[in-house]
Amino acid sequence: MKRLYLTLALILTACSSGPTDAEQTATFDALVKEAEDAMLTEQSISATETDAAIPPTPTLTRTPQPTSTPVPTRTPQPTLEPLIFSGSGDMIIDLPFDTGPAIIHVVGNAAGRHFAVESYDENNDQVNLLVNTTDPYDGVRPFDLLDRENSTRLVVTAVGEWTIEIQDLLTAPLYFELPVTIVGSGDSVVILHPDLSPDVATITGNAESRHFAVVSYSSSGTDLLVNTTDEYSGIVLLDTDTFIIEIDAIGEWRIEITGK
Repeated sequence: MKRLYLTLALILTACSSGPTDAEQTATFDALVKEAEDAMLTEQSISATETDAAIPPTPTLTRTPQPTSTPVPTRTPQPTLEPLIFSGSGDMIIDLPFDTGPAIIHVVGNAAGRHFAVESYDENNDQVNLLVNTTDPYDGVRPFDLLDRENSTRLVVTAVGEWTIEIQDLLTAPLYFELPVTIVGSGDSVVILHPDLSPDVATITGNAESRHFAVVSYSSSGTDLLVNTTDEYSGIVLLDTDTFIIEIDAIGEWRIEITGK
């Protein structure tokens, strides 16, 4: 999770508006130091567990940049080309490479039968049950966001046709300002800029009284904010470094996020 947070912070900070050259240098140096500290911590833990010698620590260096005027705010560009799979009925899909943190858009089960999509690792151990429904499905789920999640194949259980698209995480809706009101329907993933420092979320949804869950992701891990089969309206606390929100829903929902 820490690697995911640092990756997003580096990418999104580069896309923020208008810092001075001095501020850009200070921000970059701080991010580099944080990344170096994170790698040192992971190497120390690995060496303790395996009783092996600590390898030389990679050195992160910054290429000097010419003096330039502040750049305007811009939307970060995805780096992962979409992986698109389609088929009918039960199938096993071997992924061609490690996608890293991503989102997965699944469409299928038009006939309303049993429909499931699962991810597995190289040892054929289940990583996640991504979709499990008897309703027609069209939704977006998080894919391999946690450090321990390394999927190498997908298993589809279906009657009828389906499509699956693995997309770059940064294709999810991205929000740069607070307060913000986010509305949607069905399973979704949204991103908050790491600099926002959210405080509370007012959440409404699940008018049909089906399963409704909302999960937040921060540098310290995940937090199950809502998990109910009742119609829901409430206010919940967020970690101040929350940067991803996952919604598991049938029907419409609304989330209002404010800072301190």
